[in-house]
Amino acid sequence: MKTLNYIRMGLLCILGSYYLTWRIDEITLDTWFQKIFVFIYFLLILLFFWLLRHRYLKLPPITIQEKVAKNLVSILITVVFVTVGFDAFVGWRYDPISISITALGKTGEIHVGQKGTEVWITEIKIDGQKYDLSKVPLAPEWEYRDNANLLSYQNQPSTIAFELPGARNTEIDFLSHPWSGEVLVKSNQKNQKIDLYRTEDKESSNVTFSLPGERGVSFIWDWIARIGCFILLLDIINTAICFLIWRKSIKTENSSTSSLSPPRNYQLLYILAVCMGIAFLIFRHTSIELYSKAYFALLCGAFSVLLILTGVAYFAVLKEHNVQRYNMRAFVIAIILSVFVVFLLVNNLYNLEFHPTFTAIFYLQSSLLFSLCTLTLYLSFHIMPSSLLGVMVPPFLLSIVLPLSGWLRSWTTGSLFLVTSFLFFILFFAIYVLRQKFDFKYSKIEKAVSRVKILFFVCITFFTVFLWSYNKIVLSPNKIQGGISIIGFLGISMVYAAAFGISILTLLQLFKNKISKKWITTRTIRIQKNELKVFPILLIFMILYWLIWLVAYYPANMSPDSVDQWGQAIGVSPLLDAHPIFSTLWIRMCSLLWQSPAMVILVQIISTAVILAYILNYFSLWNFNKKVLLVLGCAVALLPNSSIYVVTQWKDVVFLLALLVLAYLMQKIFMDKKIGALENIALVIALSGVSLLRHNGFLIALICGLILLIVALKKRLFYSVVSIILAATFVFLFNGPIYKALNVKHYGIGLAGTVTDCVGYTIYYDGEIPEDILEEATQTATVDFWKAQFAPFLAFDYIYNGEHNLSSIYAGKSSAEQIGIILRLFLRNPDIIFYERMAMNDTNLFINQSEAQGSLNSRYQKDIYENDFGFAHKDTTLKTLLDKFLSATSWQNPFWDSFLWRNGVMICVAAWVIYFNFTQKRWTRNIIFLPMIINFLTLFIALVEQSYRFTHNIVPYLLIAILFAVMPDEADEQTNMVFERKHKSKKQVRV
Repeated sequence: MKTLNYIRMGLLCILGSYYLTWRIDEITLDTWFQKIFVFIYFLLILLFFWLLRHRYLKLPPITIQEKVAKNLVSILITVVFVTVGFDAFVGWRYDPISISITALGKTGEIHVGQKGTEVWITEIKIDGQKYDLSKVPLAPEWEYRDNANLLSYQNQPSTIAFELPGARNTEIDFLSHPWSGEVLVKSNQKNQKIDLYRTEDKESSNVTFSLPGERGVSFIWDWIARIGCFILLLDIINTAICFLIWRKSIKTENSSTSSLSPPRNYQLLYILAVCMGIAFLIFRHTSIELYSKAYFALLCGAFSVLLILTGVAYFAVLKEHNVQRYNMRAFVIAIILSVFVVFLLVNNLYNLEFHPTFTAIFYLQSSLLFSLCTLTLYLSFHIMPSSLLGVMVPPFLLSIVLPLSGWLRSWTTGSLFLVTSFLFFILFFAIYVLRQKFDFKYSKIEKAVSRVKILFFVCITFFTVFLWSYNKIVLSPNKIQGGISIIGFLGISMVYAAAFGISILTLLQLFKNKISKKWITTRTIRIQKNELKVFPILLIFMILYWLIWLVAYYPANMSPDSVDQWGQAIGVSPLLDAHPIFSTLWIRMCSLLWQSPAMVILVQIISTAVILAYILNYFSLWNFNKKVLLVLGCAVALLPNSSIYVVTQWKDVVFLLALLVLAYLMQKIFMDKKIGALENIALVIALSGVSLLRHNGFLIALICGLILLIVALKKRLFYSVVSIILAATFVFLFNGPIYKALNVKHYGIGLAGTVTDCVGYTIYYDGEIPEDILEEATQTATVDFWKAQFAPFLAFDYIYNGEHNLSSIYAGKSSAEQIGIILRLFLRNPDIIFYERMAMNDTNLFINQSEAQGSLNSRYQKDIYENDFGFAHKDTTLKTLLDKFLSATSWQNPFWDSFLWRNGVMICVAAWVIYFNFTQKRWTRNIIFLPMIINFLTLFIALVEQSYRFTHNIVPYLLIAILFAVMPDEADEQTNMVFERKHKSKKQVRV
């Protein structure tokens, strides 16, 4: 029976892989190598899918009749799918179409008032997809004009003939205007004359010539593909039905020990919350200006508080009714939704301009908001005390009445300020409820807002506001005016920052409680045969998924820096220290196996997958839910920023990978008594890589290395001490004898760009400049020239382009001299230099949630810079789809752009994680943030251009820091627990 199952599995995977390859081959694949690669790729994916299903989807015992019914339903659904979506799933094979188009000229019909006999072919569509007209071979008297349109206008009649791929429908668009003549179109199927002339009183338009496709002969390979499609769909649908049966069996088991549903009033409560959410989505995708963007932001904030309250209520009642299956999930979902709504708020509030007009809808929505909040509190806690009404009603009424009475000049700013107070009271009442209703280890959350730690809480809140609002207040060309407006804006920001922080702290505490409880009840590991293996599953998934991106962007994404460094790596160009030499040698080492950037990317993909899978697998030893770890790892891999950077040849990718390993190992050394031999080797590589892969890495490695050395000596970690010394020795040798032996030419300019920009800002804003610095700056350029070249957010052009290369003035100076100039300017003009660093693109990228107007954020590299090596991308359908995916999740969508391609929200979350560790009295768990903080500080001082690549790995970095934060306390108290557990598990297996 098992052999038959394996044979069935093999046939299913082979036929399914053949069908998928056959389907892609019609659009994308060009060579047999690509076809074989894609076939093997799909074969591995389907095998992986089948093994997971066979191993983990265990169905309860069912009768033969039930099996037959299940299979019949699967077949019926599959037949319906294939029949209805035949063209989408399989489609017919169509013969290529031979077309000839003749511009008849004066031999055709001529109209009175006709000004010419031109024939313009503006567009060809094949099954709705545009066909590249540049692929049409030119004929005599035909030419390309205006965005590669085809034109015939002289020496007519003139004919152009070409062949188009087979398709269900082909359309050819001709331009029709007063200068157009008659055209004859011939194809395999029909011939037709089309008069393109259009009188002057009518606007120009297009005339479409349509050709239905002719079905070709279906070969045996086509029928095999169709059979493969049917079998693959049948297996997927059968798996879905099996999953539903499995879930139903679990629910049946759980229902015997728990209540079936919560009371009706809580169902009503969530119906109201869902209706409110739908209203927000409607407003989000309509013309919000009519209702005021500012008030929309306020509603989002109130809705987040509403979700917190409803989550608290739902959790409390489910706990009382012992509905164990829902309690934690409902509360966590409510908190996550509130955090998401705060993200939505940030995207709207900090991009709006303060010129909205409030209408009567303001009153309607305000009344609805007030009613929902009041009803929520009543349904949740069955109280409606006069004190609660006294807290909520006055600010609500004042926010409406005072602006109308004329007490405040601006309706907008007055309402913003006063409604803020209304939300403040709701927020702090929610905190009060949190403290009163929960009796399970919530003392630490109480301490988060207690008198002892309140100062730290306020500081983090203000820091969050600074990250979110600095751009709006300082960098925006339409700055908020002072007075009530700035107070209202900052007040609202404080409300949302506090709500955001409370949500993050609550989630962290909930997760930690659950993990700690699980750790206490299951201290020993029992190796089970069907236990999920985090490392291999994540490793395979990441490599296979990122290989798709490598196929699309083969051989790699390469910027001008990448092309230049590749030339140095293969010996075409001399070694220059403009790029770190160690990074160039790393590329050279990879290219020894295969002289192609694709080899470098392949090593990057495997290294990234191994490191992330290994680190996430570590947390499974502490009883983290393995399914959750798998979901988190897959989510990180699926992120567009992770995917595009792993297939880009940049030194920053490898550097940040080394930084992540260093941070992980630092945290482990601070928590465990020792680390293993493999991790000590990784420590040598990480310290050396951080120091040598990027110019700012030396300071990071120096500080972290010294701290690690002190801790290792204190804990008597002999092998770790040796590892640190080996790394330091290697860095010393590489920067000394090896560097000289390589005959590296000095080209780097150090901090010259930063110095130039600081001097430029000081001159432009008429700051105080020491005489020697001013004299040096004006040797080759006048003060007027400096001012004329000034361009905020365009420092790179300001420094390197123009009549004079201004940065060359400081390029020859040492780093100490360059830093000295910056410090002297800062001491005399702290406001100007601070503004220069804050307004510069690098800092604007790091700390601001929204992008300042005029700022240029380089998000990613998706092509190959012009080069002499013959590297270029092919415009395949896969690449087009991924390009659309990248643009849809970046500059085309402000929300996803601010969330995925800027660091404001991530740094806010990091700040609250640090605060959480502080309140837990586990300050050592913040060590993981040290390399990241030093990296940010060095970039803050040194950079002169904005590029997300410098910090693109903040998401996996932050994820690992959060996992460390919610580890059980035993991770610190019993420092060698992991090794004891590993030893016990091995003994159990032997027994």
